[in-house]
Amino acid sequence: MHEVTGWTTSYRWNGVTSDNVAGLVNHHARDVDRANGVEVKHSNDRVNPALTHLNETLVNDGTGRMIFCTTSKQWLAFMKKRLAELQNTRTLKDGSVVNVAHRKDANVAVDVVMQLDPAFTGPTENMTSEKRAEVDRLMDVMIEQATTHAGPENVIGYSKHWDESSPHIQMLYVPGTEDGKLSMKQKLGGKDGQKSAQAHYAQMHDDMRESLQDAGYDATMVRVDAGRPHRKLKDFKDFKEREKAVELREVALEEREHNLSRGLSDLASMKAETRSNLDESENQLSVAIRSRSKAKNEGHAAGVAQGLTEGRAQLTREWGALNSQREAVRQQLLALEKFEREREIEWNAAIAGAKNPPPWKSFLKKLPEPYQRSYAKYAESFEKQANEVLRPKKSYEQAVAELSAKTGHWRESSDGHHAQRE
Repeated sequence: MHEVTGWTTSYRWNGVTSDNVAGLVNHHARDVDRANGVEVKHSNDRVNPALTHLNETLVNDGTGRMIFCTTSKQWLAFMKKRLAELQNTRTLKDGSVVNVAHRKDANVAVDVVMQLDPAFTGPTENMTSEKRAEVDRLMDVMIEQATTHAGPENVIGYSKHWDESSPHIQMLYVPGTEDGKLSMKQKLGGKDGQKSAQAHYAQMHDDMRESLQDAGYDATMVRVDAGRPHRKLKDFKDFKEREKAVELREVALEEREHNLSRGLSDLASMKAETRSNLDESENQLSVAIRSRSKAKNEGHAAGVAQGLTEGRAQLTREWGALNSQREAVRQQLLALEKFEREREIEWNAAIAGAKNPPPWKSFLKKLPEPYQRSYAKYAESFEKQANEVLRPKKSYEQAVAELSAKTGHWRESSDGHHAQRE
Protein backbone atom coordinates (compact mmCIF):
# COMPACT_ATOMS: atom_id res chain seq x y z
CA MET A 1 0.00 0.00 0.00
CA HIS A 2 1.37 3.35 -1.06
CA GLU A 3 1.75 6.13 1.48
CA VAL A 4 -0.41 9.07 0.56
CA THR A 5 1.47 12.35 0.20
CA GLY A 6 0.02 15.62 -1.13
CA TRP A 7 -3.63 16.45 -1.65
CA THR A 8 -6.30 14.12 -2.98
CA THR A 9 -8.49 14.87 -5.99
CA SER A 10 -12.06 13.64 -6.50
CA TYR A 11 -13.12 13.09 -10.11
CA ARG A 12 -16.30 11.02 -10.57
CA TRP A 13 -19.00 10.61 -13.20
CA ASN A 14 -22.28 8.80 -13.75
CA GLY A 15 -24.56 8.27 -16.73
CA VAL A 16 -27.97 10.00 -16.66
CA THR A 17 -31.09 8.91 -18.56
CA SER A 18 -33.62 11.38 -19.91
CA ASP A 19 -35.99 10.71 -16.98
CA ASN A 20 -33.46 12.01 -14.44
CA VAL A 21 -31.93 14.99 -16.22
CA ALA A 22 -34.44 17.59 -15.05
CA GLY A 23 -33.90 16.71 -11.38
CA LEU A 24 -30.13 17.01 -11.71
CA VAL A 25 -30.45 20.35 -13.48
CA ASN A 26 -32.63 21.67 -10.66
CA HIS A 27 -30.04 20.50 -8.14
CA HIS A 28 -27.05 21.93 -10.04
CA ALA A 29 -28.64 25.29 -10.96
CA ARG A 30 -30.37 25.96 -7.64
CA ASP A 31 -28.80 29.41 -7.42
CA VAL A 32 -30.43 30.34 -10.74
CA ASP A 33 -33.84 29.15 -9.57
CA ARG A 34 -33.49 31.17 -6.37
CA ALA A 35 -32.59 34.27 -8.39
CA ASN A 36 -35.81 33.69 -10.35
CA GLY A 37 -37.88 33.46 -7.18
CA VAL A 38 -38.16 29.66 -7.04
CA GLU A 39 -36.94 28.38 -3.68
CA VAL A 40 -36.38 24.63 -3.39
CA LYS A 41 -35.72 22.73 -0.19
CA HIS A 42 -33.09 20.12 -1.00
CA SER A 43 -32.95 16.71 0.61
CA ASN A 44 -29.15 16.99 0.81
CA ASP A 45 -28.56 18.21 4.37
CA ARG A 46 -25.08 19.40 3.39
CA VAL A 47 -26.59 22.27 1.41
CA ASN A 48 -26.50 25.55 3.30
CA PRO A 49 -29.15 27.85 1.75
CA ALA A 50 -27.47 30.87 3.33
CA LEU A 51 -24.50 30.36 0.98
CA THR A 52 -26.37 29.40 -2.21
CA HIS A 53 -26.05 32.92 -3.57
CA LEU A 54 -22.28 32.31 -3.84
CA ASN A 55 -22.76 29.54 -6.40
CA GLU A 56 -21.89 30.21 -10.04
CA THR A 57 -23.80 28.44 -12.84
CA LEU A 58 -22.87 28.69 -16.53
CA VAL A 59 -24.40 27.23 -19.69
CA ASN A 60 -23.22 26.58 -23.25
CA ASP A 61 -24.34 29.38 -25.57
CA GLY A 62 -24.50 26.94 -28.48
CA THR A 63 -21.03 27.69 -29.84
CA GLY A 64 -19.01 26.00 -27.10
CA ARG A 65 -18.60 29.25 -25.14
CA MET A 66 -19.85 29.26 -21.57
CA ILE A 67 -22.05 32.14 -20.36
CA PHE A 68 -23.78 32.81 -17.06
CA CYS A 69 -27.10 31.01 -16.82
CA THR A 70 -30.31 33.02 -16.33
CA THR A 71 -32.78 30.10 -16.18
CA SER A 72 -32.30 26.38 -15.63
CA LYS A 73 -34.33 25.72 -18.79
CA GLN A 74 -31.29 26.83 -20.82
CA TRP A 75 -29.51 23.60 -19.82
CA LEU A 76 -32.39 21.46 -21.07
CA ALA A 77 -32.71 23.47 -24.27
CA PHE A 78 -29.04 23.03 -25.15
CA MET A 79 -29.15 19.30 -24.36
CA LYS A 80 -32.16 18.87 -26.65
CA LYS A 81 -30.38 20.75 -29.42
CA ARG A 82 -27.18 18.70 -29.06
CA LEU A 83 -29.02 15.37 -28.99
CA ALA A 84 -30.80 16.31 -32.22
CA GLU A 85 -27.38 16.71 -33.86
CA LEU A 86 -26.26 13.17 -32.92
CA GLN A 87 -27.39 10.25 -35.07
CA ASN A 88 -26.80 6.61 -34.15
CA THR A 89 -26.70 3.96 -36.83
CA ARG A 90 -26.96 0.21 -37.15
CA THR A 91 -25.30 -2.14 -39.64
CA LEU A 92 -27.64 -4.77 -41.01
CA LYS A 93 -26.68 -8.31 -42.00
CA ASP A 94 -26.45 -7.31 -45.64
CA GLY A 95 -23.89 -4.68 -44.71
CA SER A 96 -26.17 -1.69 -45.18
CA VAL A 97 -26.19 1.05 -42.55
CA VAL A 98 -29.46 2.57 -41.29
CA ASN A 99 -30.21 5.36 -38.85
CA VAL A 100 -31.79 4.44 -35.52
CA ALA A 101 -33.43 6.51 -32.80
CA HIS A 102 -31.81 6.96 -29.40
CA ARG A 103 -32.85 4.28 -26.95
CA LYS A 104 -35.22 5.36 -24.20
CA ASP A 105 -32.88 3.98 -21.54
CA ALA A 106 -29.77 5.53 -23.13
CA ASN A 107 -27.52 7.76 -21.05
CA VAL A 108 -28.23 11.10 -22.69
CA ALA A 109 -25.88 12.95 -20.33
CA VAL A 110 -22.88 12.38 -18.06
CA ASP A 111 -22.91 13.96 -14.61
CA VAL A 112 -19.39 14.86 -13.46
CA VAL A 113 -18.36 15.79 -9.91
CA MET A 114 -14.94 17.36 -9.31
CA GLN A 115 -13.55 18.31 -5.90
CA LEU A 116 -10.26 19.29 -4.31
CA ASP A 117 -9.15 17.77 -1.03
CA PRO A 118 -11.51 19.04 1.73
CA ALA A 119 -8.47 19.28 4.01
CA PHE A 120 -6.97 21.72 1.51
CA THR A 121 -10.04 23.89 0.94
CA GLY A 122 -11.75 23.76 4.32
CA PRO A 123 -15.40 24.84 4.69
CA THR A 124 -16.54 27.76 2.56
CA GLU A 125 -17.64 29.84 5.52
CA ASN A 126 -14.11 29.67 7.00
CA MET A 127 -12.26 30.68 3.83
CA THR A 128 -10.36 33.91 3.55
CA SER A 129 -10.74 35.88 0.35
CA GLU A 130 -7.23 34.79 -0.71
CA LYS A 131 -8.03 31.12 -0.08
CA ARG A 132 -11.27 31.33 -1.98
CA ALA A 133 -9.54 32.97 -4.94
CA GLU A 134 -6.98 30.14 -5.00
CA VAL A 135 -9.63 27.44 -4.79
CA ASP A 136 -11.64 29.15 -7.54
CA ARG A 137 -8.55 29.24 -9.80
CA LEU A 138 -7.87 25.52 -9.27
CA MET A 139 -11.54 24.70 -9.92
CA ASP A 140 -11.21 26.47 -13.29
CA VAL A 141 -8.28 24.17 -14.06
CA MET A 142 -10.44 21.12 -13.34
CA ILE A 143 -13.26 22.50 -15.50
CA GLU A 144 -10.89 23.10 -18.40
CA GLN A 145 -9.49 19.56 -18.17
CA ALA A 146 -12.96 17.98 -18.00
CA THR A 147 -14.13 20.16 -20.92
CA THR A 148 -11.19 19.03 -23.02
CA HIS A 149 -12.15 15.41 -22.48
CA ALA A 150 -15.90 15.92 -23.00
CA GLY A 151 -15.52 18.27 -25.94
CA PRO A 152 -16.64 21.92 -25.70
CA GLU A 153 -19.47 21.18 -28.15
CA ASN A 154 -20.90 18.60 -25.72
CA VAL A 155 -20.73 20.45 -22.40
CA ILE A 156 -24.23 21.49 -21.31
CA GLY A 157 -23.10 23.54 -18.33
CA TYR A 158 -21.43 23.50 -14.97
CA SER A 159 -21.93 24.96 -11.53
CA LYS A 160 -19.45 25.84 -8.80
CA HIS A 161 -21.11 24.93 -5.52
CA TRP A 162 -19.92 26.93 -2.52
CA ASP A 163 -22.94 26.16 -0.36
CA GLU A 164 -22.07 22.60 0.73
CA SER A 165 -19.62 21.23 3.30
CA SER A 166 -16.78 21.52 0.79
CA PRO A 167 -16.69 23.50 -2.48
CA HIS A 168 -16.90 21.41 -5.63
CA ILE A 169 -17.93 21.45 -9.31
CA GLN A 170 -20.83 19.66 -10.98
CA MET A 171 -20.76 19.44 -14.76
CA LEU A 172 -23.24 17.92 -17.19
CA TYR A 173 -22.34 17.00 -20.76
CA VAL A 174 -23.82 15.02 -23.65
CA PRO A 175 -21.66 11.96 -24.51
CA GLY A 176 -21.35 12.82 -28.20
CA THR A 177 -18.59 10.97 -30.01
CA GLU A 178 -16.24 12.19 -32.72
CA ASP A 179 -18.23 10.29 -35.36
CA GLY A 180 -21.47 12.06 -34.40
CA LYS A 181 -23.11 9.37 -32.29
CA LEU A 182 -24.55 9.25 -28.76
CA SER A 183 -22.54 6.75 -26.73
CA MET A 184 -21.34 7.09 -23.14
CA LYS A 185 -19.61 3.74 -23.43
CA GLN A 186 -17.56 4.86 -26.42
CA LYS A 187 -16.92 8.29 -24.90
CA LEU A 188 -15.44 6.75 -21.74
CA GLY A 189 -13.35 4.13 -23.52
CA GLY A 190 -15.57 1.12 -22.87
CA LYS A 191 -16.14 0.22 -26.50
CA ASP A 192 -13.21 -2.22 -26.49
CA GLY A 193 -14.08 -3.94 -23.24
CA GLN A 194 -13.64 -3.55 -19.48
CA LYS A 195 -9.85 -3.35 -19.48
CA SER A 196 -9.96 -0.57 -21.99
CA ALA A 197 -12.53 1.27 -19.85
CA GLN A 198 -10.38 0.86 -16.71
CA ALA A 199 -7.32 2.14 -18.53
CA HIS A 200 -9.30 5.14 -19.82
CA TYR A 201 -10.59 5.80 -16.31
CA ALA A 202 -7.07 5.78 -14.86
CA GLN A 203 -5.77 8.01 -17.65
CA MET A 204 -8.52 10.59 -17.07
CA HIS A 205 -7.62 10.80 -13.37
CA ASP A 206 -3.92 11.06 -14.12
CA ASP A 207 -4.55 13.84 -16.65
CA MET A 208 -6.61 15.73 -14.07
CA ARG A 209 -3.95 15.40 -11.37
CA GLU A 210 -1.17 16.45 -13.70
CA SER A 211 -3.11 19.53 -14.78
CA LEU A 212 -3.57 20.50 -11.15
CA GLN A 213 0.09 19.88 -10.40
CA ASP A 214 1.03 22.17 -13.27
CA ALA A 215 -1.22 24.79 -11.69
CA GLY A 216 0.57 24.53 -8.32
CA TYR A 217 -1.73 22.08 -6.56
CA ASP A 218 0.21 19.26 -4.85
CA ALA A 219 -2.04 16.51 -6.15
CA THR A 220 -1.12 12.98 -5.09
CA MET A 221 -0.90 10.38 -7.84
CA VAL A 222 -1.91 7.60 -5.41
CA ARG A 223 -5.49 6.41 -5.97
CA VAL A 224 -7.48 6.82 -2.78
CA ASP A 225 -11.05 5.63 -2.31
CA ALA A 226 -11.92 7.68 0.80
CA GLY A 227 -9.89 5.36 3.03
CA ARG A 228 -12.20 2.40 2.42
CA PRO A 229 -10.57 -1.08 2.27
CA HIS A 230 -10.55 -2.98 -1.01
CA ARG A 231 -13.79 -4.75 -1.84
CA LYS A 232 -14.48 -7.76 -3.95
CA LEU A 233 -15.68 -6.84 -7.40
CA LYS A 234 -19.21 -8.12 -6.77
CA ASP A 235 -19.47 -6.27 -3.44
CA PHE A 236 -18.10 -3.14 -5.02
CA LYS A 237 -20.65 -3.31 -7.86
CA ASP A 238 -23.48 -3.89 -5.38
CA PHE A 239 -22.31 -0.91 -3.35
CA LYS A 240 -22.16 1.28 -6.42
CA GLU A 241 -25.64 0.20 -7.46
CA ARG A 242 -27.01 1.05 -4.02
CA GLU A 243 -25.15 4.34 -4.01
CA LYS A 244 -26.55 5.19 -7.44
CA ALA A 245 -30.08 4.21 -6.35
CA VAL A 246 -29.82 6.47 -3.31
CA GLU A 247 -28.53 9.31 -5.44
CA LEU A 248 -31.35 8.85 -7.94
CA ARG A 249 -33.92 8.85 -5.13
CA GLU A 250 -32.40 12.05 -3.78
CA VAL A 251 -32.51 13.57 -7.24
CA ALA A 252 -36.14 12.48 -7.71
CA LEU A 253 -37.05 13.92 -4.32
CA GLU A 254 -35.31 17.19 -5.12
CA GLU A 255 -37.14 17.32 -8.45
CA ARG A 256 -40.47 16.78 -6.69
CA GLU A 257 -39.64 19.49 -4.17
CA HIS A 258 -38.57 21.77 -6.98
CA ASN A 259 -41.77 21.14 -8.92
CA LEU A 260 -43.84 21.64 -5.77
CA SER A 261 -42.10 24.91 -5.03
CA ARG A 262 -42.53 26.04 -8.60
CA GLY A 263 -46.16 24.90 -8.50
CA LEU A 264 -46.74 26.93 -5.32
CA SER A 265 -45.10 29.91 -6.96
CA ASP A 266 -47.30 29.48 -10.05
CA LEU A 267 -50.34 29.08 -7.80
CA ALA A 268 -49.52 32.32 -6.02
CA SER A 269 -49.15 34.04 -9.38
CA MET A 270 -52.44 32.56 -10.58
CA LYS A 271 -54.13 33.66 -7.36
CA ALA A 272 -52.84 37.20 -7.77
CA GLU A 273 -53.87 37.21 -11.43
CA THR A 274 -57.30 35.83 -10.54
CA ARG A 275 -57.76 38.52 -7.89
CA SER A 276 -56.72 41.15 -10.42
CA ASN A 277 -59.16 39.74 -12.99
CA LEU A 278 -61.91 39.63 -10.35
CA ASP A 279 -61.31 43.26 -9.40
CA GLU A 280 -61.35 44.22 -13.05
CA SER A 281 -64.57 42.24 -13.60
CA GLU A 282 -66.19 43.96 -10.61
CA ASN A 283 -65.17 47.34 -11.99
CA GLN A 284 -66.57 46.42 -15.40
CA LEU A 285 -69.80 45.21 -13.76
CA SER A 286 -70.12 48.47 -11.82
CA VAL A 287 -69.57 50.46 -15.01
CA ALA A 288 -72.11 48.26 -16.82
CA ILE A 289 -74.72 48.81 -14.07
CA ARG A 290 -74.21 52.56 -14.22
CA SER A 291 -74.36 52.50 -18.00
CA ARG A 292 -77.53 50.42 -17.90
CA SER A 293 -79.16 52.81 -15.42
CA LYS A 294 -78.15 55.77 -17.54
CA ALA A 295 -79.40 54.07 -20.69
CA LYS A 296 -82.63 53.16 -18.92
CA ASN A 297 -83.20 56.75 -17.85
CA GLU A 298 -82.29 58.07 -21.28
CA GLY A 299 -84.50 55.41 -22.88
CA HIS A 300 -87.39 56.34 -20.60
CA ALA A 301 -87.02 60.01 -21.45
CA ALA A 302 -86.71 59.16 -25.14
CA GLY A 303 -89.76 56.89 -24.85
CA VAL A 304 -91.81 59.63 -23.18
CA ALA A 305 -90.78 62.11 -25.84
CA GLN A 306 -91.57 59.64 -28.61
CA GLY A 307 -94.90 58.82 -26.97
CA LEU A 308 -95.81 62.51 -26.81
CA THR A 309 -94.81 62.96 -30.43
CA GLU A 310 -96.81 59.95 -31.55
CA GLY A 311 -99.76 61.04 -29.37
CA ARG A 312 -99.74 64.48 -30.90
CA ALA A 313 -99.56 62.97 -34.37
CA GLN A 314 -102.48 60.64 -33.55
CA LEU A 315 -104.53 63.53 -32.19
CA THR A 316 -103.70 65.53 -35.28
CA ARG A 317 -104.84 62.65 -37.51
CA GLU A 318 -108.03 62.16 -35.49
CA TRP A 319 -108.70 65.90 -35.46
CA GLY A 320 -108.22 66.00 -39.23
CA ALA A 321 -110.60 63.05 -39.65
CA LEU A 322 -113.13 64.80 -37.41
CA ASN A 323 -112.81 67.99 -39.41
CA SER A 324 -113.31 65.97 -42.60
CA GLN A 325 -116.46 64.48 -41.13
CA ARG A 326 -117.67 67.89 -40.01
CA GLU A 327 -116.97 69.24 -43.49
CA ALA A 328 -118.89 66.35 -45.06
CA VAL A 329 -121.84 67.02 -42.74
CA ARG A 330 -121.65 70.70 -43.54
CA GLN A 331 -121.68 69.95 -47.25
CA GLN A 332 -124.67 67.68 -46.76
CA LEU A 333 -126.50 70.40 -44.81
CA LEU A 334 -125.72 72.91 -47.53
CA ALA A 335 -127.03 70.48 -50.15
CA LEU A 336 -130.16 69.96 -48.08
CA GLU A 337 -130.71 73.69 -47.70
CA LYS A 338 -130.22 74.12 -51.42
CA PHE A 339 -132.67 71.32 -52.06
CA GLU A 340 -135.27 72.83 -49.75
CA ARG A 341 -134.89 76.25 -51.31
CA GLU A 342 -135.37 74.75 -54.74
CA ARG A 343 -138.34 72.78 -53.43
CA GLU A 344 -139.83 75.93 -51.93
CA ILE A 345 -139.48 77.78 -55.20
CA GLU A 346 -140.93 74.96 -57.23
CA TRP A 347 -143.63 74.39 -54.64
CA ASN A 348 -144.73 77.99 -54.70
CA ALA A 349 -144.63 77.90 -58.49
CA ALA A 350 -146.78 74.81 -58.47
CA ILE A 351 -149.26 76.44 -56.14
CA ALA A 352 -149.35 79.59 -58.23
CA GLY A 353 -149.94 78.05 -61.64
CA ALA A 354 -149.94 74.27 -61.67
CA LYS A 355 -152.94 72.05 -61.26
CA ASN A 356 -150.92 69.03 -60.14
CA PRO A 357 -148.49 68.78 -57.25
CA PRO A 358 -144.68 68.85 -58.00
CA PRO A 359 -142.92 65.58 -58.80
CA TRP A 360 -141.58 64.59 -55.41
CA LYS A 361 -139.68 61.60 -56.62
CA SER A 362 -137.56 63.72 -58.96
CA PHE A 363 -136.78 65.99 -56.00
CA LEU A 364 -135.77 63.08 -53.87
CA LYS A 365 -133.17 62.03 -56.48
CA LYS A 366 -131.51 65.42 -56.05
CA LEU A 367 -131.29 64.86 -52.31
CA PRO A 368 -128.03 63.29 -50.84
CA GLU A 369 -128.25 59.51 -50.43
CA PRO A 370 -128.76 59.41 -46.62
CA TYR A 371 -131.66 61.85 -46.88
CA GLN A 372 -133.23 59.98 -49.76
CA ARG A 373 -133.59 56.93 -47.54
CA SER A 374 -135.01 59.06 -44.74
CA TYR A 375 -137.54 60.89 -46.91
CA ALA A 376 -138.50 58.01 -49.23
CA LYS A 377 -140.92 56.42 -46.77
CA TYR A 378 -142.86 59.67 -46.47
CA ALA A 379 -142.88 60.55 -50.18
CA GLU A 380 -146.14 58.91 -51.23
CA SER A 381 -148.17 59.88 -48.18
CA PHE A 382 -146.83 63.41 -48.34
CA GLU A 383 -147.64 63.66 -52.05
CA LYS A 384 -151.15 62.43 -51.46
CA GLN A 385 -151.76 64.86 -48.63
CA ALA A 386 -150.10 67.66 -50.60
CA ASN A 387 -152.52 67.09 -53.46
CA GLU A 388 -155.38 67.51 -51.05
CA VAL A 389 -153.87 70.69 -49.72
CA LEU A 390 -152.99 72.05 -53.16
CA ARG A 391 -156.51 71.71 -54.61
CA PRO A 392 -157.67 74.97 -53.11
CA LYS A 393 -154.27 76.50 -54.15
CA LYS A 394 -153.13 77.36 -50.73
CA SER A 395 -149.82 79.08 -50.13
CA TYR A 396 -146.70 77.06 -49.33
CA GLU A 397 -146.66 78.20 -45.73
CA GLN A 398 -150.27 77.31 -45.25
CA ALA A 399 -149.82 73.92 -46.86
CA VAL A 400 -146.79 73.07 -44.72
CA ALA A 401 -148.47 74.22 -41.54
CA GLU A 402 -151.60 72.28 -42.30
CA LEU A 403 -149.62 69.22 -43.32
CA SER A 404 -147.43 69.36 -40.25
CA ALA A 405 -150.42 69.62 -37.99
CA LYS A 406 -151.93 66.66 -39.71
CA THR A 407 -148.98 64.31 -39.93
CA GLY A 408 -146.72 65.45 -37.08
CA HIS A 409 -143.66 64.74 -39.28
CA TRP A 410 -142.73 68.28 -40.27
CA ARG A 411 -142.35 71.51 -38.36
CA GLU A 412 -141.34 75.01 -39.27
CA SER A 413 -137.79 76.10 -38.48
CA SER A 414 -137.00 79.25 -36.53
CA ASP A 415 -136.08 81.16 -39.69
CA GLY A 416 -139.55 80.68 -41.13
CA HIS A 417 -138.72 78.82 -44.32
CA HIS A 418 -136.84 75.57 -43.45
CA ALA A 419 -138.83 72.43 -42.88
CA GLN A 420 -137.23 69.78 -40.69
CA ARG A 421 -138.22 66.24 -39.79
CA GLU A 422 -138.83 65.58 -36.13
